[in-house]
Amino acid sequence: FFSVETGEKIGFMLIKCPTTTDKALTSSLVGMRVSDSFRSQGLSSLFMAIWLRICGDTKMMPRAEKINKPLLSLILTKFGFDPLGCGGIELELSPIENNVLMEQKRKHETGNPVVLHSPGKRKSLEGVFTSSELRRQNLIISSEPPHPQGFITFIKTEFYCPDTERSILKADEVIRKHGHFNYSGDIVCIRYALFGK
Repeated sequence: FFSVETGEKIGFMLIKCPTTTDKALTSSLVGMRVSDSFRSQGLSSLFMAIWLRICGDTKMMPRAEKINKPLLSLILTKFGFDPLGCGGIELELSPIENNVLMEQKRKHETGNPVVLHSPGKRKSLEGVFTSSELRRQNLIISSEPPHPQGFITFIKTEFYCPDTERSILKADEVIRKHGHFNYSGDIVCIRYALFGK
């Protein structure tokens, strides 16, 4: 994705093209990155919405490969994706303002960190992330639950979309909030370029 005004790279999505000839072709999200200077503008949701809209228009079933980034997992969850099977690690994400860890906020150089908590069985998240992963993703682990309650999602699992139509309607809402989205080309060509089918 690039800025129309400046030509600057805004970010990208990693998508795995289907390699099988299933009845329904799938498009699998592998990862996403928003450039540092464009963060905190809701662009991750917009990228996700555009991908879902393309999946809908090209008749591809959206899914996600194993996702290890909590914020990306949260976006998938907000768009109606569910973890595949019973694997994965359950997380509760919340803004730092909802936690008693406010003093740790000063240790972070950029932005407001997101706090991770392990709900339910109170399993520790220590060792799930390296210190460099926590720093790069601007995350803090807390043993205390946030107040008010945060958002629940899962990591280290694949995701599937049980109701693609509903997820695409949500995607259309997000796209409308950001303006509009038009293809520059024929949908058959776009399907072939993206998915080779």
